[in-house]
Amino acid sequence: HRDLFAKPSHRDFITDVALLMAQRNELRIFELEVDGKVVASRMAFLLGDELYLYYSGYDLEWRKHSIMTTLMCECFKWAIDRKIKLVNLSKGKDASKLRWRGSEIAFHDALLMPPTRRGDFISRAYNLLSSRKNTPHWRIARS
Repeated sequence: HRDLFAKPSHRDFITDVALLMAQRNELRIFELEVDGKVVASRMAFLLGDELYLYYSGYDLEWRKHSIMTTLMCECFKWAIDRKIKLVNLSKGKDASKLRWRGSEIAFHDALLMPPTRRGDFISRAYNLLSSRKNTPHWRIARS
């Protein structure tokens, strides 16, 4: 697939995100080595008891060996060993995710209210109205 970080601004963004997540001890980099050479890699974020699998890449010479599937299995084993409750495969329906027969959860919209009395009132009113029939089932997250 194309290099999503070919543009300098995209590389700068992912570098900033990685540094921020690393400072919070939430960044994980999974690498698969064969004979001392990294042949596949995946960036992930550990958010509490959820592992969010982010971008990945691999050596094209290893494509026929399903090397990313092997790395994915290793990510799952790592999460299981640490009693991680959820592994999030991120959005999209590509083959590397469909083979796990997971369920897709679609998020359509979100509202964030300030932690004030007014925000609490608006949040409760919105949730009450949205719980009625023929309205979307969205919830407001309070900050």
